[in-house]
Order: sequence, then structure tokens, then C-alpha cells
Amino acid sequence: MSVDVYLLPLQPDEDFEAAMVLFTGLEDRTMSVESSFDVRPLHEVIMKLDPRYQRTETKYAEVARFVKGIGGDLNDHFLSLHGKSEAGLPLSQFNFHRGYVIIHEYPGTTSDQMDRFIDTICRSTGLAVVYPAFGEVHRVGDEGWFSPS
Repeated sequence: MSVDVYLLPLQPDEDFEAAMVLFTGLEDRTMSVESSFDVRPLHEVIMKLDPRYQRTETKYAEVARFVKGIGGDLNDHFLSLHGKSEAGLPLSQFNFHRGYVIIHEYPGTTSDQMDRFIDTICRSTGLAVVYPAFGEVHRVGDEGWFSPS
């Protein structure tokens, strides 16, 4: 089972409800993120922090047939990282979009590793951490902002 974590561009006063409205709009393509910072190149940082991560080779033409509102080269829209632990467990999957990141947490990535990855991305981008399963939004610098207990 995976736990989803969203890294979204939220204003300081925006709460969980605002985060979910934004995320839903991004997913159904009724909203877009006007970001001056493209987070997709940060996939290289994750790969340097943990070389077990590899960029997913996606058949973008096939994906485009099923993703509403996507046209052109999907490389311009998102890229994904995945891998396997030494024990063969799946590592968490990172989906880097232009202005946000979706993470599916899997057991091959420890909570300490995940905290380091999220901290690195958020400090570089200013994105907020959204935990839909817990109804929480955290920002870098918040006390206990890492994985909720």
C-alpha cells in the first residue's frame, strides 16, 4: 500500500482545503500552476542522494491517450523516478510536474530517507507538504513538519 504525499505551491495562509482544491484542479487539468521555478530538474538531486532511483521510461504516446487534456510531448509535462531496495521492495515513486511533485510512498524508502528527499525539494522550491491521508499541510520550518505521527 502506498501513502500519497503532495508537494504543492501554496500561499502561507492556504490550508488543507485550499491544497486539495488546487490538487484536484491540477489533476483534472482545470487549473495550472504558474510557477517561476520548474521542479522537474530536481529529479537529478534525488538520484544523486540515492543512486537506486532511476528515471522511469514511460511510453508517453500511450499515456497521452488516457490523460485528459494532455497533448504534445509528455516529457514537457512530467517525469517519474522509481527503484528497488536491496531487499527488492519498491522505492517511493516521485512524479515531478512543472510546479509540483506527487510522491507515492512505498516500503523500500525509509521515513528518514523520505524526510531528507522532501526537505531537499521543499527547501529548494518553497513547496508545501500535503498529506491527504492525514488532512495536514506542513511547510519547511514548521515544528515537526516531517512525516506525521
